[in-house]
Amino acid sequence: SNVIRSSPTRFLGSISAVLIITIIWLWPVIRTFMKVGLPEGPAMRQYQGTSQDNLKAIRTALNLYHDNEERFPEGNGWMDAIEKQLKTNDLTPEEAAKKLRNPGKPTEFGYALNEALAGKYKGDVAEGKTVLVFESTANKRNAVGNPKMAKGQGITLDGNIVKLP
Repeated sequence: SNVIRSSPTRFLGSISAVLIITIIWLWPVIRTFMKVGLPEGPAMRQYQGTSQDNLKAIRTALNLYHDNEERFPEGNGWMDAIEKQLKTNDLTPEEAAKKLRNPGKPTEFGYALNEALAGKYKGDVAEGKTVLVFESTANKRNAVGNPKMAKGQGITLDGNIVKLP
């Protein structure tokens, strides 16, 4: 007797044949992955930056925020606003947050935003030499202040590290 195969049966047979041929063809690659394993993501590291590294990272994060929002964050929440911009692929969020802390006193915050720039557009500021962020003794999150009253280091809008009086 003559058996006529239905279309779904023929389709499944074709798929099975293609699958078997593909597995045979890729077997060396499959075997290598089984021995070695799949590649892992980037290794996470601990952040150990200096105060200058922190100032540079904070300036970069503030500029990224400014690029997106067309102004700097308000003073009462500037650290909260830029925290996600401090994260990199090789740092956990907790390690990235260390960029907001004083490296000499890791349990304290050590930076303040220039109160004259809080919530402002870059074009509203006369020159790039204006201090954007500076080392602060306020030791509180989201500190703002006047860099002319501070001691230590600061970073200007144009990215220069400066010694404060």
